[in-house]
Amino acid sequence: MHKKIFLQLSPIMFIFLLAILAVTGYFIFCIYELFAFKLAEEGAVGWARFVLLLLFIAGLIYLFIRMAIGGVIFDKTEIRVPRNWGYKITKETRYTRIRYDQIKSISIDAVDGKSYRAEPYIVYKEYSGEKKYVNVYYYTKRQIIRMIDMAVERAAMHGNIINIKNGKNLYGNYLKRYE
Repeated sequence: MHKKIFLQLSPIMFIFLLAILAVTGYFIFCIYELFAFKLAEEGAVGWARFVLLLLFIAGLIYLFIRMAIGGVIFDKTEIRVPRNWGYKITKETRYTRIRYDQIKSISIDAVDGKSYRAEPYIVYKEYSGEKKYVNVYYYTKRQIIRMIDMAVERAAMHGNIINIKNGKNLYGNYLKRYE
């Protein structure tokens, strides 16, 4: 049983990233143009534009790193969601640890978060009665199903049998309820 990491790969995320890459390419071209032709002529205005472009690129790098860190990790004994770098008000998933031998049931629910829409969460209910939530809005259907199946499989390896048919059924039931 090895460590498995699920990264955010939603089609929405890909469209967003492609748009950002296109804008970044444009800004890199602008930087080249500034250095090659205009920086010497424009003086302070040219340098101000250059600094703004650098700040924009630094912001993009921060955004990419933040997206890459926001994965779900399936370790040998537990499921972990790392700390989110975002501001407290924009965090979608908090730091979470779920031990396989403590999972009583798994479901998918739409939870009203701090955004304008209800987002899908995998809900792990523990034997203690506590519910732990993992936001799966930015994950593909296939990833969500694999996460559920992997949690059930690994819980069974730890002697904890969870009574659900499979991830595909659970996801299908979620779609019937909320769409």
